[in-house]
Amino acid sequence: MLVRWARLLATLVLAALLLGVAARLAFRPDARDDLRAADRLLYAGRYYDARAAYLALADRAPGLAEVWARLGIVSVVRGESQVADHAFVRALAAGARAPEAALIRLYQGQLAARAGHADLAGQFWSQIDPRSALGPYRLVLEAELALAQADYASAERGYRVALAGGLAAEWHALAYMRLALLRASSDPPGALAELAPAAAAIPLDNDWLAPLLPSTPDAQQLAGVLRAPPDQRAQLLGQIYLGARLYPLAEAQFAAVPSTSTSGPAAAAYAAYTRWSAGDRAEGQRQLKQLVARYPGEPRLRALLALVLLAARDDAGARAQLDMLQSLAPRAPDTLLAWGQWYTVQHDYAAAADAYMRARRVAPSGQRGDYALALARFYIDTEFQACAAGVPAAEEATQVQAQSPQAWAALAAARLGCGDAPGAQAAAVRALAIDAADAEAAYYLGRALAALGDAVGARQALVQAADAAPASVWRERAERQLALLGF
Repeated sequence: MLVRWARLLATLVLAALLLGVAARLAFRPDARDDLRAADRLLYAGRYYDARAAYLALADRAPGLAEVWARLGIVSVVRGESQVADHAFVRALAAGARAPEAALIRLYQGQLAARAGHADLAGQFWSQIDPRSALGPYRLVLEAELALAQADYASAERGYRVALAGGLAAEWHALAYMRLALLRASSDPPGALAELAPAAAAIPLDNDWLAPLLPSTPDAQQLAGVLRAPPDQRAQLLGQIYLGARLYPLAEAQFAAVPSTSTSGPAAAAYAAYTRWSAGDRAEGQRQLKQLVARYPGEPRLRALLALVLLAARDDAGARAQLDMLQSLAPRAPDTLLAWGQWYTVQHDYAAAADAYMRARRVAPSGQRGDYALALARFYIDTEFQACAAGVPAAEEATQVQAQSPQAWAALAAARLGCGDAPGAQAAAVRALAIDAADAEAAYYLGRALAALGDAVGARQALVQAADAAPASVWRERAERQLALLGF
């Protein structure tokens, strides 16, 4: 009897031990649960916290390929190309399976394309099966690269094949927008038809592709240009191409504007500026000089040339153009603004401030807010008379442009720099009420709250700034402040 009870007791003890082990296994934190939690942060646009979660998980589970892949993706969002590339290599080394590996190759190719390594991009993308779910997206990115290289026939072919393979809604719209842009100069009705395609997009369950989606011009704006009178269409279309950095297409449109038309000089100036923006600075400058010689009485051409020469550090050349500009239009706000920039480069801040103030005074009423904001930015950026003059200038900008988040953010910066943390907080809150995604305003709100001793609120605002513009200087500044605060 005693032996039987002893055996029963031993069995119960063993069962209890097994149940305890099972419970510990069941309730032990699972790396994939943590991965899903980090993914939810990324989906929600909380990139700062998502990155921290992925890094912590990578320390705990360095062999989990998905963690490194996600860390690479969030690094692409944050503009950290080298970090992203390293993470993708780690993901592949950890044994990323076929679907994840294809996604990684898609990203690696895009990183190479953005860095100007077209051949390397092609090598990465060639490892993605065109028949796979990511095949159509590979084709879109290849078409984007062809478009950037002015290989328009290959670009159009790539977009159409990608559409036939099926694309998610935003990519579907992108492809048709690109096709409209490619047809706009030669076939406006056909381009309009490309802007209204049948909704044949397919859904995506987890859109890990969103950070790769290129930006596009506004479809309504393009449609309006396509419906514009022919004598206006070329210049307007050229401006859209210029904004989209499709420089050869932009230059061709500006060149199509007759030199004898009233908009001829402006179109020629745009053409020269396009060449300059595309990186051919010497040719762009040469064309502007030719235009100034052809139209010596056109003040805006001289102002543009002066600014281009300033950017090239040709101070003597810029000064000569400004002197001529002064004789042509001494009280024009553009003339005064150009002088303000000249004096700023020369570090003559008193003269620069005087030029900016006079530009604000003579500006048309509808533009006075822009000039007031330019004056405020001058004081803030140079720290010249930042409190005595900068704060009143920023306050005036908010009075003239009460619905401008940029004006309120500038006021927040000015007040913070002058030790008025409550005033900075109020201005930043006002800016964010107008535009909740204004990274600059969120940054200054965080700084103001930190100065007021609200560490929790400061962290929240600074993280908001980092997430609102993850690939910008505001993210970098916000993270420096977070580090200083010990977060």
